[in-house]
Amino acid sequence: MTHAAMTSPSSRRRAHADRRQTRATFFDVFRADGRRKTMRRSISTSTVGHYLDHYDARLVIPSLTILVLCIIDAQLTLNLLARGATELNLIMQLALEKGAMIFLLTKYAMTASSVMFLLVHHQFRIFNIVQVRHIISAYAWIYIALLAYEISLWAYIA
Repeated sequence: MTHAAMTSPSSRRRAHADRRQTRATFFDVFRADGRRKTMRRSISTSTVGHYLDHYDARLVIPSLTILVLCIIDAQLTLNLLARGATELNLIMQLALEKGAMIFLLTKYAMTASSVMFLLVHHQFRIFNIVQVRHIISAYAWIYIALLAYEISLWAYIA
């Protein structure tokens, strides 16, 4: 009997290099080959958050919706500003003074980074009260309300 035939499947699986020897990078979150879709151990998610490799469509769809709405909002804002409206957000006003492209890039970068942060931390709780996954949905609904408000402004701006 050969040595390979005597070893168990688990010991053959462990014969490979230890994956813990390499550090994860920031860009590993974008890899599609991760295996963790749920937690392996039974711990209470109400007290401890955890990170996953794959995200449920109920999180990804609102996240992508927010990014699309951000672009629409930026375009509507620029159109309203061209018709005499004023930007109330100080950060966006400063970006606008640098030009329309800086405004668009700043707005998208701020939105995309916050959405990515929320998505990665969706299993965590804030102040042990609300789960971050619910904030993602609320964020999308707030953006929809903002766009409805901006569209309603068209009637008042000449």
